[in-house]
Amino acid sequence: MNERNSSEHRELQKFSDLIGKGGVGGILEIGGEAFIVAPTTFWLGQRVSGSYADYSNAVEHERLANAVNARRFKGPPNAVGYGTDKDPRTFPALVRFPKWAWCMHDACRRLSKTTSGSERMECLEQVHSRDRRRPQLVQMRWVGACTVGHVFDVPWRLWVNSGASKSQTHNPACTHERLRFYTARKQGVSGYGNDIVACVDCGRENSMQSIQEKDNLAALGLDKCPGTQPWAEKEIQNCKGQVEILMRSASRLHFSSSLEMIEIPPWSDKKPDYSIRARLQSVGLNSTQARLISRDPDSKSGDISYFVDELLKAGDSVSVDEVKKEILCWGHELQEESQPALAQQKVAAKSLAEELKEEWEALGDSTRVAPEQTSFVTRIRYTRSDLASQQSEIDLLGIKKIVEVKKLKSVRTYRGYRRLKVNGTWRSAEDKEYIDGRAPESDWLPAVELYGEGVFVDFDRSSIQKWLQSNPDNQVRIRALLGKLSDQHWIDKENLETMSSQAFPLLHSISHALIRELEFQSGYSAASIRERIYSDEQMSAILLYTGGSSSSGSLGGLASQSDPRLFLRLFRSAITRLVTCGQDPVCRESPGQGLRGLNLAACHACSLLPDTSCSHQNLVLDRLLVAQGNRNSPGFCEAGVLDAI
Repeated sequence: MNERNSSEHRELQKFSDLIGKGGVGGILEIGGEAFIVAPTTFWLGQRVSGSYADYSNAVEHERLANAVNARRFKGPPNAVGYGTDKDPRTFPALVRFPKWAWCMHDACRRLSKTTSGSERMECLEQVHSRDRRRPQLVQMRWVGACTVGHVFDVPWRLWVNSGASKSQTHNPACTHERLRFYTARKQGVSGYGNDIVACVDCGRENSMQSIQEKDNLAALGLDKCPGTQPWAEKEIQNCKGQVEILMRSASRLHFSSSLEMIEIPPWSDKKPDYSIRARLQSVGLNSTQARLISRDPDSKSGDISYFVDELLKAGDSVSVDEVKKEILCWGHELQEESQPALAQQKVAAKSLAEELKEEWEALGDSTRVAPEQTSFVTRIRYTRSDLASQQSEIDLLGIKKIVEVKKLKSVRTYRGYRRLKVNGTWRSAEDKEYIDGRAPESDWLPAVELYGEGVFVDFDRSSIQKWLQSNPDNQVRIRALLGKLSDQHWIDKENLETMSSQAFPLLHSISHALIRELEFQSGYSAASIRERIYSDEQMSAILLYTGGSSSSGSLGGLASQSDPRLFLRLFRSAITRLVTCGQDPVCRESPGQGLRGLNLAACHACSLLPDTSCSHQNLVLDRLLVAQGNRNSPGFCEAGVLDAI
């Protein structure tokens, strides 16, 4: 593998990219090229005797599967599925997009349509025949998209034809087969007005100055959406979505929806599965293949032999009869599960609030003894029942319990995406604005396993209530935030339920302050630490954790901060930073800032976090609820921190 392919392969191995911003429908930049991720039906490996080998990793999480109505999860295909050279461009789910690209050579600048193959993006024009190395093609930056979810290339020939600039040799009958893309140097013209698409044959040209204006859609033939996707250009749908032209890097092009859950007991204590079925799955057998083989095992003897050979290569000594028996058993189970009568007996999925409560109880369980095989290890570092003088200072912070999370496993799944619409909910009965991350006939969703560590902080609910009752001004601030939040129908319903609790603005603000301080104390960047807020009528807690796709977990820098002495120093420093902000008095006195004014005293200088860290889109934050330096209306942590300093 050459150095270029090796770096591209490592870049695609960031599995979390395929379960988020780079999920189905998203655009990934790999090795200087842009690819769009196709639906999960394309996530297949190489053909094996009439069927397809599945090179993805099986991911298990029963609680998460029930929450998203999926029978199983699979990770992105492993290295074997990329082909012999392990080039990520051979990954079947990656489709080169945009297809139109231009030559970087100043003497050429030819603009043409490329293919979806894995070949190098090089200009094949005759003018480069004597060059030692052909120049690279660069994909166009503008794409078309609609509110229903379609995305497509801009019809550049029509755009050239709509231009007002004509040469003396202009031919009205020209079809503009040969195009050029170049940058002009026009005096008094700025922005995209210097980017020109021109016809080589007739000389007609048009700049990019007004390409994003909706008045020009008719000239492009886009007054109606073409109803195509880059991975299925011949499948045309009758679409009534509103079309826009925008940059391929625009955030509005792809809004993804994912859901993450922690693996807690008793699921975390399950021992590894060493059965024949588990070993068959590890070498690529999936449920679809098992169903097909079980229908006619005699005609699929080649497939059975293939998986026996793969097990032997892996060091497993099994016979053909054992493998055949297990596949037949699996196929019959799948057939029974697909029967409508049995499907109706499925237990109703729990709400996210119920799932969060289970996690809260597991994280705060002081009686648990972790078995040898587990992915969930915790240790209580402080409770209010302790009477040590050092710990009594923590009581003033309103903290009831501090837990060291030594070992933690979470699973994140990709549910779907939407385009252009800022407002929208996830598959509610009256508003279906998300596109599923799987095909209708598919029983699985893509997911990634994350291993790491964390710190769990449980606040005393009665202390929060007492503080609110004694500080009417803070009650007004909280009511103002929650009042604005109740009108935001675009927020996912499950998130809205947690965010609407009375203690949420306070807990969320404390969480952000701690993450920003942990960047200096724990050795992790703020972007690598995630938050989980537990807030309702019973819960008032936060979990700060980190994780990666490696099962080795982490180095312990975050979990070690749960030590009462270290945590007290961390907490004091984090809260003290909130008293003043570099943007004061504008930040402090703001009646509403951030997205739709859903924050009060919270800005990039004092409270906001990277999108990878915040689970609630950096909304409903107010640092003055935590500490504001005002004796008449103190923040919740003011007495325990500022007085001590």
